[in-house]
Amino acid sequence: MNAEDVVAGDVDGDREIETITVGWVEASTTQGQFTISTWDGSSFNVEKTELFLVFGMETKALGMDVGDVGGYSSQEIVITGTSWDMGENYFAWVQVYRWDGARNPPFFFTRLKSIQAISYVQCLIKFCASEFSPLSQYQ
Repeated sequence: MNAEDVVAGDVDGDREIETITVGWVEASTTQGQFTISTWDGSSFNVEKTELFLVFGMETKALGMDVGDVGGYSSQEIVITGTSWDMGENYFAWVQVYRWDGARNPPFFFTRLKSIQAISYVQCLIKFCASEFSPLSQYQ
């Protein structure tokens, strides 16, 4: 994994701090990757690792943060990055996830929102303008 960002926070409400890393891997396609881990005092324990493409295109996850995005007293994971098609057209994106900490299926790891734009500025404007109303269904 080519790590791009690391954030720590209690994203599942268990009062233990998780460490979330994002980046990308190259295989037959470039895919975004993130990992959620906990620290037991001597080693990291991986709770969830995910490889993903945004809108079916080559993808790099470049940054993230953790916070109560929807205003519902829960911590969402906000990941940003870039994707591109075979014609070398690049797009910025923002995705929001929620994690409940389940280590066995079914995982409650839900992509709550995906926004695509030509630039990060446009992407963030669209994100803020949406008022994040889709989160109400996951309360």
